[in-house]
Amino acid sequence: MTYELKIDGQNMFSAGLVKCENMYNLNERIKQINPNYELLFNQKTKRYEVHDISNLVCSKCLEILPCNLDARLIEKLYKTRKENMKKLFIEMELENRKLEEQNFDSVFEKSSDAMREIVSFASRTNKDLTRDEMKNIISNLEN
Repeated sequence: MTYELKIDGQNMFSAGLVKCENMYNLNERIKQINPNYELLFNQKTKRYEVHDISNLVCSKCLEILPCNLDARLIEKLYKTRKENMKKLFIEMELENRKLEEQNFDSVFEKSSDAMREIVSFASRTNKDLTRDEMKNIISNLEN
């Protein structure tokens, strides 16, 4: 059963959000994490959302694809609780550093390949390369 979420007769959310009742008992499990959480379906985006109804200004906590309406949702809600924010931020920072290192390694590898190709071409032709010749070598390496 779904219905528009209304509090004191007022629609507290934009049109298109409907409350989901007893979907796979997720509501009960969500309420165990935070009694103010509500599982809603956004008819515009065709996604499920968890909202904190105690925070009417910015209530959306999480957006979920329909295929992820299972234990992954509960796990994500536990992981993103206020009590876990410090740990979550540390995890995010470590992941960002790892991605930066991977990006740096990739850029370094591409630039090294370009330099080797430029040096090899210049030594074979026994001449200085023009700017256009260097651009051509670099663009061929990118493809």
